[in-house]
Amino acid sequence: MEGDPEIWDKVKSNLVQYYDQVIQKEMAAAELDCQYALRAIQDLLGLERQNQLLGLSGQDADGNNIPIVNDLWGKIDKLGKIWRECKKGYLVSGESNRVSFSGQICGLDKPFSIEATFPGGTARTTFTPSTVVEGVTSTSGGGGECVQNGAGEYTVTINEDGNGSIQWTTTDTLTCPNINQNRTVTFELPLQLAPDLSCK
Repeated sequence: MEGDPEIWDKVKSNLVQYYDQVIQKEMAAAELDCQYALRAIQDLLGLERQNQLLGLSGQDADGNNIPIVNDLWGKIDKLGKIWRECKKGYLVSGESNRVSFSGQICGLDKPFSIEATFPGGTARTTFTPSTVVEGVTSTSGGGGECVQNGAGEYTVTINEDGNGSIQWTTTDTLTCPNINQNRTVTFELPLQLAPDLSCK
């Protein structure tokens, strides 16, 4: 990171302090109550993104990068295991960008789908996680003589009360007898915690 080295040190110090005083407490809380695991994963990934964006890793005398969080992916794997064993389910429903959605999520660590209805047709969006808070989407559907297909990326945010939201941006192609149209749109829906959700 170029510029005043004192500013570099201050910014990095603030990130280290955030890790020490906030994230480590979230990781400790997750050991006692699994509902805190996902929040800790979110904050760890966010800290790593800030670190990479700002170039704050620094280097030791041998030129090796010094991370703010040692064994980041080991910590995320451990928290992910805690979350998976927690078996949190969610209900998702609502309207976004004039499209109505509904579905249930048995676990954010495995693929799930949400059904959509809109004037003139229906579609299904499938979410495939890369971590429990982000991944990729694929969409298929249509209506009448039109076919819709698309793909994109999504992120999940979980609040302190266990509820949260899911946001995704998809680029879809609508193919009709005389139309071939692309559009990119972002959707966001609330996630309602459903611990008693019955999943097969």
